[in-house]
Amino acid sequence: MSDDFKKALHWQLQEGMVKVALELEGGPMRVEWLWCEPIDDRLLRVRNTPFFTPVVCLDDVIEVEPMGGDYEDYCYSLTKVVEHVREPVYFQYGIEGIGRVELNKRFSTFCNACREHDYVPEGAVAGYVVVAVPWGKAEDAVPVILGCAETAGLDMEVMLEEDDG
Repeated sequence: MSDDFKKALHWQLQEGMVKVALELEGGPMRVEWLWCEPIDDRLLRVRNTPFFTPVVCLDDVIEVEPMGGDYEDYCYSLTKVVEHVREPVYFQYGIEGIGRVELNKRFSTFCNACREHDYVPEGAVAGYVVVAVPWGKAEDAVPVILGCAETAGLDMEVMLEEDDG
Protein backbone atom coordinates (compact mmCIF):
# COMPACT_ATOMS: atom_id res chain seq x y z
CA MET A 1 0.00 0.00 0.00
CA SER A 2 1.42 3.39 -0.95
CA ASP A 3 2.21 5.96 1.76
CA ASP A 4 -0.20 8.43 0.10
CA PHE A 5 -3.01 5.87 0.26
CA LYS A 6 -2.21 5.11 3.91
CA LYS A 7 -2.33 8.83 4.71
CA ALA A 8 -5.63 9.30 2.88
CA LEU A 9 -7.19 6.28 4.58
CA HIS A 10 -5.85 7.26 8.00
CA TRP A 11 -7.29 10.76 7.55
CA GLN A 12 -10.75 9.21 7.21
CA LEU A 13 -10.45 7.36 10.51
CA GLN A 14 -11.67 9.16 13.60
CA GLU A 15 -9.81 8.83 16.87
CA GLY A 16 -10.87 5.66 18.67
CA MET A 17 -12.97 4.47 15.72
CA VAL A 18 -12.43 1.80 13.09
CA LYS A 19 -14.05 1.25 9.72
CA VAL A 20 -15.92 -1.95 8.95
CA ALA A 21 -16.87 -3.03 5.45
CA LEU A 22 -20.27 -4.61 4.99
CA GLU A 23 -20.57 -6.28 1.59
CA LEU A 24 -23.92 -5.69 -0.09
CA GLU A 25 -25.73 -7.80 -2.66
CA GLY A 26 -28.22 -6.73 -5.31
CA GLY A 27 -28.23 -2.99 -4.68
CA PRO A 28 -26.68 0.17 -6.06
CA MET A 29 -23.66 -0.10 -3.73
CA ARG A 30 -21.18 -2.95 -3.32
CA VAL A 31 -19.98 -2.00 0.17
CA GLU A 32 -21.42 -0.04 3.07
CA TRP A 33 -18.87 1.39 5.50
CA LEU A 34 -19.64 1.40 9.20
CA TRP A 35 -17.97 3.58 11.82
CA CYS A 36 -17.42 1.53 14.96
CA GLU A 37 -15.78 1.83 18.35
CA PRO A 38 -13.97 -1.13 19.90
CA ILE A 39 -15.50 -2.93 22.88
CA ASP A 40 -12.77 -5.57 23.02
CA ASP A 41 -10.40 -7.30 20.60
CA ARG A 42 -13.21 -8.82 18.51
CA LEU A 43 -16.38 -6.85 19.27
CA LEU A 44 -17.32 -3.37 18.07
CA ARG A 45 -20.29 -1.04 18.60
CA VAL A 46 -21.72 0.54 15.43
CA ARG A 47 -21.71 4.34 15.73
CA ASN A 48 -23.55 5.28 12.52
CA THR A 49 -26.71 4.15 10.77
CA PRO A 50 -25.98 2.54 7.41
CA PHE A 51 -28.33 3.62 4.63
CA PHE A 52 -28.10 0.74 2.16
CA THR A 53 -28.70 -2.23 4.46
CA PRO A 54 -31.04 -3.09 7.33
CA VAL A 55 -28.63 -5.78 8.62
CA VAL A 56 -27.04 -3.56 11.27
CA CYS A 57 -27.89 -0.24 12.86
CA LEU A 58 -26.64 2.39 15.28
CA ASP A 59 -25.50 0.95 18.66
CA ASP A 60 -25.58 -2.69 17.48
CA VAL A 61 -22.72 -4.89 18.67
CA ILE A 62 -20.90 -6.74 15.91
CA GLU A 63 -18.07 -9.23 15.56
CA VAL A 64 -15.39 -8.51 12.96
CA GLU A 65 -12.22 -9.85 11.40
CA PRO A 66 -9.39 -8.00 9.62
CA MET A 67 -10.07 -7.47 5.91
CA GLY A 68 -6.57 -8.48 4.95
CA GLY A 69 -4.54 -7.26 2.00
CA ASP A 70 -3.92 -3.53 1.72
CA TYR A 71 -6.57 -2.74 4.32
CA GLU A 72 -5.44 -5.10 7.12
CA ASP A 73 -4.07 -2.38 9.40
CA TYR A 74 -7.12 -0.15 9.03
CA CYS A 75 -10.35 -1.93 8.17
CA TYR A 76 -12.40 -4.94 9.18
CA SER A 77 -15.26 -6.94 7.73
CA LEU A 78 -18.41 -7.98 9.56
CA THR A 79 -18.64 -11.64 10.59
CA LYS A 80 -21.87 -11.49 12.61
CA VAL A 81 -24.24 -9.30 14.58
CA VAL A 82 -23.92 -10.19 18.26
CA GLU A 83 -26.65 -7.88 19.61
CA HIS A 84 -29.30 -5.78 17.88
CA VAL A 85 -29.97 -2.56 19.80
CA ARG A 86 -31.72 -0.51 17.10
CA GLU A 87 -33.29 -1.07 13.70
CA PRO A 88 -33.47 1.28 10.73
CA VAL A 89 -36.66 2.74 9.29
CA TYR A 90 -36.34 4.44 5.89
CA PHE A 91 -38.24 7.55 4.79
CA GLN A 92 -38.35 9.93 1.86
CA TYR A 93 -39.60 13.49 1.95
CA GLY A 94 -40.37 16.19 -0.58
CA ILE A 95 -37.76 18.90 -1.15
CA GLU A 96 -39.14 20.55 -4.28
CA GLY A 97 -39.77 24.27 -3.87
CA ILE A 98 -38.04 24.47 -0.47
CA GLY A 99 -34.87 26.57 -0.29
CA ARG A 100 -31.73 25.05 1.18
CA VAL A 101 -31.76 27.20 4.33
CA GLU A 102 -35.45 26.48 5.00
CA LEU A 103 -34.95 22.78 4.30
CA ASN A 104 -32.03 22.63 6.75
CA LYS A 105 -34.16 24.38 9.37
CA ARG A 106 -37.05 21.94 8.89
CA PHE A 107 -34.76 18.91 8.90
CA SER A 108 -33.07 20.13 12.09
CA THR A 109 -36.49 20.59 13.74
CA PHE A 110 -37.45 17.07 12.61
CA CYS A 111 -34.21 15.58 14.01
CA ASN A 112 -34.62 17.30 17.37
CA ALA A 113 -38.23 16.10 17.65
CA CYS A 114 -37.20 12.51 16.81
CA ARG A 115 -34.41 12.54 19.41
CA GLU A 116 -36.97 13.44 22.10
CA HIS A 117 -38.45 9.96 21.46
CA ASP A 118 -35.04 8.17 21.39
CA TYR A 119 -35.16 7.95 17.59
CA VAL A 120 -31.91 8.90 15.85
CA PRO A 121 -32.25 10.23 12.29
CA GLU A 122 -29.36 10.27 9.84
CA GLY A 123 -29.70 11.92 6.44
CA ALA A 124 -27.58 10.55 3.64
CA VAL A 125 -29.04 12.59 0.79
CA ALA A 126 -31.55 15.45 0.81
CA GLY A 127 -34.99 13.92 0.47
CA TYR A 128 -34.07 10.64 2.20
CA VAL A 129 -33.50 9.78 5.85
CA VAL A 130 -32.97 6.63 7.87
CA VAL A 131 -34.08 6.71 11.50
CA ALA A 132 -32.59 4.33 14.06
CA VAL A 133 -35.30 3.21 16.48
CA PRO A 134 -35.08 0.80 19.43
CA TRP A 135 -35.02 -2.84 18.27
CA GLY A 136 -38.50 -4.30 17.78
CA LYS A 137 -40.23 -0.90 17.98
CA ALA A 138 -40.33 0.13 14.29
CA GLU A 139 -44.08 -0.35 13.91
CA ASP A 140 -44.79 1.89 16.91
CA ALA A 141 -42.16 4.43 15.84
CA VAL A 142 -43.41 5.11 12.30
CA PRO A 143 -46.49 7.20 13.22
CA VAL A 144 -44.46 9.16 15.80
CA ILE A 145 -41.72 9.88 13.24
CA LEU A 146 -44.29 10.93 10.64
CA GLY A 147 -45.79 13.25 13.27
CA CYS A 148 -42.36 14.77 13.92
CA ALA A 149 -41.99 15.34 10.17
CA GLU A 150 -45.42 16.97 9.90
CA THR A 151 -44.64 19.27 12.84
CA ALA A 152 -41.36 20.24 11.14
CA GLY A 153 -43.13 20.98 7.85
CA LEU A 154 -41.77 17.97 5.96
CA ASP A 155 -44.02 15.87 3.73
CA MET A 156 -42.60 12.43 4.59
CA GLU A 157 -43.52 8.83 3.84
CA VAL A 158 -42.09 5.43 4.64
CA MET A 159 -39.85 4.13 1.84
CA LEU A 160 -39.54 0.45 2.62
CA GLU A 161 -42.02 -1.69 4.46
CA GLU A 162 -41.46 -5.35 5.29
CA ASP A 163 -43.44 -7.87 3.27
CA ASP A 164 -45.83 -9.70 5.58
CA GLY A 165 -46.30 -12.54 3.12
